[in-house]
Amino acid sequence: MKNYFLVLDTETSGLPKKWDVPYDVKNNWPHVLQIAWIIYSQEGKELKRENHYLKNTGFKISKASAKIHKITPEYLLQRGKDPKKVFIKLLADLKRYDPLVIGHFVELDFHMVKAEFFRAGIENSFEDYPLFCTMKASVPYIKNPSFKYLKLNRFYKTLFYKSASGNLHNALSDAELTSEIFFHLLNNGQINDEVIIKQQEISNTNNLKGKLIYRWLFPLLFSILIALVIWLCYE
Repeated sequence: MKNYFLVLDTETSGLPKKWDVPYDVKNNWPHVLQIAWIIYSQEGKELKRENHYLKNTGFKISKASAKIHKITPEYLLQRGKDPKKVFIKLLADLKRYDPLVIGHFVELDFHMVKAEFFRAGIENSFEDYPLFCTMKASVPYIKNPSFKYLKLNRFYKTLFYKSASGNLHNALSDAELTSEIFFHLLNNGQINDEVIIKQQEISNTNNLKGKLIYRWLFPLLFSILIALVIWLCYE
């Protein structure tokens, strides 16, 4: 078990069009509008928290996303900070604490941070830190078979028998709720090294499959297309 936990949440301009493509693919990866993280000791003592809105650098916010988090271009113009400075601060905390990174649907947060690191020209070493997803940890609590996972507020209500307070779909509020869920599961023995490693292994396997498909399928299709063109030209 890591000595420190970093609970992370992001609010974004939309969702990725594809999940298995590089971060330099144009218009595929959305932008982070708000990011918050809270760092805890292994005993659950809060050590620090960060909460930042980021400047809009010319991208559009999808209507669906704006309806959920209510973040507008005008608000970012007033409150937004330089994205590179914010993500340098995050990288510094990652290096200082070497934490287990926790999120609800942490896969999205993971990719969004990596995409922003790429855009800012920051050392992209986020994959060096283990991840734990409380959304995936919700599976044993699902009673409705039509659900694959529980949303953050539903999982919170399932565990604590009360509705979540605060502003949902605000990165800091969501990070606080995720923290409560994580420590509840940890203190009740439902999270341990074995559970964390198993979840990590499944994620690594899925990521590898995506990379292999992107790396080999498209060159193969391109080669077949070239061969077809040559055959037609000389037929």
